Amino acid sequence: MAAPLAYTPPPRTQPDDAHAELERLVQLLHERDVLRLANNALGAAPELTTLIAELLDRDGSRRLSYNLARLVALFGELDMARIERLIPALESGLAALEATAADEAAHPSGIAGALALLRDRELWQAIGGIVAFLKAFNRGLGE
Repeated sequence: MAAPLAYTPPPRTQPDDAHAELERLVQLLHERDVLRLANNALGAAPELTTLIAELLDRDGSRRLSYNLARLVALFGELDMARIERLIPALESGLAALEATAADEAAHPSGIAGALALLRDRELWQAIGGIVAFLKAFNRGLGE
């Protein structure tokens, strides 16, 4: 999981006015070379800004912005407890997939292998979960 940032803003000692805040912002942008980058990009290539504006004005770009906003909203609504359970399960599933792909003799092949898989309770639980997911997904598409 991501760790929280270690930055703590300094406490306000006195009320700041907008000009002082703006001055501080401009100074930070200058120190991080953001202003230089913006000035170089805008000053050196006016064609670049025109191209970017044209690209952003397309229908596909508008749909992309809308879809990204929807995706961010969706991630904001997800329950963290579910995510914290899902990520380790995904990691262990991928590890098992890699291990199985690397080991060709993991399961016997042929009829004996198929019969052994039919008796595997964990496999049937996984298949049941996949089927339940697909059914719910299909219902969601129908709404």
